[in-house]
Amino acid sequence: LASRVAKGTPAAPRAIGVSLKDRSAILAVGRGADAAYWWDTRTGRFVTSTYYLSEAPGWLNAFNDRRLVDSYAGKVWTLLADPAVTVRRFPTERAQALNDAVYASPFGNDVLVALAEDILQHEQLGQRGATDLLAVSFSSNDSVGHTHGPDSPFVRDIAVKTDRVIGRLLSRVD
Repeated sequence: LASRVAKGTPAAPRAIGVSLKDRSAILAVGRGADAAYWWDTRTGRFVTSTYYLSEAPGWLNAFNDRRLVDSYAGKVWTLLADPAVTVRRFPTERAQALNDAVYASPFGNDVLVALAEDILQHEQLGQRGATDLLAVSFSSNDSVGHTHGPDSPFVRDIAVKTDRVIGRLLSRVD
């Protein structure tokens, strides 16, 4: 972000990107950003690059330690328009298969927004008298579209659910 205030000082504007996909988190904020975070499906943790930070902040480690993805073990993704339709039953084992399943569902967006809310709180974005940028890229929609096709009822379902979770995030921003 362009500013007369030196980057890294408390009054400087901050730019942070977050997504389930690495390239989506990074490209949204670029190389001059303060941080970019993305989800590693192998470990089920949000990570960053040493390009941005020498180590993950303590609040990110605490977020990861909560293991929100594990709360979806054994759950079912059903359609809002027809709750009798099961799109996917999630694995009960808390491992990479569950991480992958959550990534490719509306629940991935829920986990992403939970992280975005933590970023707002812990980084005090928009609360310091500077114009900050938080770029949030909803990668689960892309995954569902690739898997089921653009005209699938599953794509419509995740679009509606994403709209709702964006509303939750915007309420938090306000």
